[in-house]
Amino acid sequence: MVNYKWLRQSQHLYINVASRCPIVEHAVRIETRRNVGFSRLLDQSFQHLLSRKLPWESYLKSPLTRLQRYCLLLKAILEMSDKVDAKHEYVKLNRLIQGLRVVASCYEALLVQGSNEVQIKELRSRIGDSGNHILPDNIEI
Repeated sequence: MVNYKWLRQSQHLYINVASRCPIVEHAVRIETRRNVGFSRLLDQSFQHLLSRKLPWESYLKSPLTRLQRYCLLLKAILEMSDKVDAKHEYVKLNRLIQGLRVVASCYEALLVQGSNEVQIKELRSRIGDSGNHILPDNIEI
């Protein structure tokens, strides 16, 4: 079972993944446009039976969906537990659920921030970015 010690140890890993996920998606999209062989590889892996026809983006987002599923599972267990019974560790489970929610919300916020940064980079590349910055470098997102 998931415990609070695991959450503390893995929290920074989830944050690192969240901060890099939009950049990786952007890099894969660019490489797909540039490299025909890479594009074919993604198409073949999408068609493979073991991939269950999931697009490659779903694999990047799977840590967040896993955290959200943990929250739902543990919440269901908590609802079935006796609040007074100490052996079910009701308070510890509730604390773990709150911690998972905090990590998941931080993860989602970092994904949004990263997506915004990638969109700004794409806009800059479209306008040519010839040194005349229409958009300032220090935009707060």
